[in-house]
Amino acid sequence: MNQIKEAYDIINECDSILIGAGAGLSAAAGLDVGINAVRNVMPEYEREYGITDMYRGSFYPFSSINESLAYWSKAFHYWRYEVEVFPLYSNLLELIGDKNYFVITTNGDGQFIRSGFDRERLFLIQGDHGDFACSRSCCDETYDAKPIFESMISHTVDFRVPDRYIPICPHCGSILMMRQRSGVRNLEIRPYLEEKKRYESFLRNVGDCVLLELGVGFDTPILIKYPFWQMSLENGWKYISVNLDKAVLPKDILDKTLYLQRPIDEVINEWLDLKR
Repeated sequence: MNQIKEAYDIINECDSILIGAGAGLSAAAGLDVGINAVRNVMPEYEREYGITDMYRGSFYPFSSINESLAYWSKAFHYWRYEVEVFPLYSNLLELIGDKNYFVITTNGDGQFIRSGFDRERLFLIQGDHGDFACSRSCCDETYDAKPIFESMISHTVDFRVPDRYIPICPHCGSILMMRQRSGVRNLEIRPYLEEKKRYESFLRNVGDCVLLELGVGFDTPILIKYPFWQMSLENGWKYISVNLDKAVLPKDILDKTLYLQRPIDEVINEWLDLKR
């Protein structure tokens, strides 16, 4: 049987589905943070620092927090708010229809939220670029990133955010930072813990389930990939992975696995054609 059709039948016939999504999903959707994005959005950073990749540029060893915030505000504002809502995400939502679903994703770009997925069914395990929180985690409060980004962008001078425009926690005076898994301690506060609780409740109560993994690589396999393997092994759940990378799978779940080494957008479009 054709693997595309076989995988579609599994998805179509299931009642519950757990989606694990990595950076490969947004890349397949059309997110570009490479040299073209740098040159279109922030070419001054290529000229001044030699940055040719927007994401890798976020790890550049800037000399001060003022410089780092100037860069981060422009880069993350772009891919969290300025890029389009990609049709691939809407197509994925149409594919799963009214099934009982949950999504765990390492993507903080907001595409699941902006394309209409139920916010109560999302576990943003590496955080959301749309949230700021106290860098010391003195409280559970989060702050809308958009106006914070825009204030820093508008006040940046000579590649630096002046001290008076650096966002400060009103409770303890520490710097507010994006709520993400990046060494900053502000990820696992109340919003994250609530998402995690809902995710764990889904897993406890779901019964049978299909695991659909999209664009998850080996940068942080402990967050999605390895748990999916374990769930397939322990529960007997079907595991469908779509990824351009070569298949790497434990032999114990080979009989439960369909690995499609194809572009994600092509696969989802073919599934939608079958559905329609």
